[in-house]
Amino acid sequence: MRLIFGLIFCLCAFAMMSCRQSSTTTHVPATTPSNTAPSLDFSTLDDILNAEQKLSPQPAYAIGIVYRGHVVYQQFHGKIKGKFDGGPINDESIFRIGSVSKGFAGVLAAMLAEKKLININDPVSKYIPELRLKSSVPGDSLRIWHILSHSTGLTEHAFSNLIEMGTPKAKVIAALSTLKARDITGQDYAYQNAAYSLIEEVIAKVTGMTYKQALQAFIFQRLGMSHASADFDSIANNPHFVWPQHAGGAVRELDTCYYNTPSAGGINASLADMEKWLIAIMGFKPEHLSHAALKMAFEPRISTSYDDKYFNFWPGVTDSHYGLGWRILDFGEQRLIFHGGQVSHYRAEIAFDPQTKLGIVAMFSEPCRLSNVIVPTVFSNVKTL
Repeated sequence: MRLIFGLIFCLCAFAMMSCRQSSTTTHVPATTPSNTAPSLDFSTLDDILNAEQKLSPQPAYAIGIVYRGHVVYQQFHGKIKGKFDGGPINDESIFRIGSVSKGFAGVLAAMLAEKKLININDPVSKYIPELRLKSSVPGDSLRIWHILSHSTGLTEHAFSNLIEMGTPKAKVIAALSTLKARDITGQDYAYQNAAYSLIEEVIAKVTGMTYKQALQAFIFQRLGMSHASADFDSIANNPHFVWPQHAGGAVRELDTCYYNTPSAGGINASLADMEKWLIAIMGFKPEHLSHAALKMAFEPRISTSYDDKYFNFWPGVTDSHYGLGWRILDFGEQRLIFHGGQVSHYRAEIAFDPQTKLGIVAMFSEPCRLSNVIVPTVFSNVKTL
């Protein structure tokens, strides 16, 4: 099946390369600083992105590439539409990023662990005593790293429906307490949203802040992410907010679910914000995010190789794991730190290669073919000169 997917991907790329460039997208390249040589060749990527627009209409999107700690490439498409019809999409335009939000919770937990405020091996019940959810391993406890690596042992998406219904967190915790692990805790992977959001209660307990306040204090403010937020009120009347829209430009209804569990999927951010985040998690802001905390977050903990998700079918992927809020993908000897997200029709992708120091972040107003392959497209077609 992976071979078939790879052949399809290659055929699509070949078809895109043969099309004429479109004038409907705006390409804003940044200059690579002289101290980051070698420079990069984006000509093939330009051809692919412009040809993709020629082949089929694209939703609004913002794409940024970071190399060795600097933004070196940006491309935008579409206009701001919705409550405030505005101008073209730019790096201040705000999108929802869905499950890319999970990476913030994983890194924040690692930061607090480095400060000895928590230990990721602590039982979750130490911080949420009313939680009665147990490990499936006799004599063991459900631990912080279990919830952050989707290895609770619960069935996939257990009680995600409660989050989508806007259920208060106390009732979500009570519902989770009624469950028994199906699989082996700490060994078997099954993606979660409700269980993942328990990290918010842990962080609130040790910081004395709400999770949103902790995000603002420890990450958004320190990194200068001025448009980033984790609630609906922050973007409801913001003229920079890109409401969900079809490829043809028609505006969709905005679903506000997951703002009650921002760690699972409730962050809003602009491309400029996400580029700052990408630079920091790639290790170029050690004064704010230490290498030790990042190493803890990105350590592979649970195998996801048999998960039937799109990234496992990218050409060249040989193995995949989950860390603390992050996926780790192996392409032979190359490794990518990655996560994707989808919420209320939005799609987002973020990835970087720790060795080459190349990273990509992309946000879309709805899913499309490009959103599924933008990560491998960048890493296959951006070349060093």
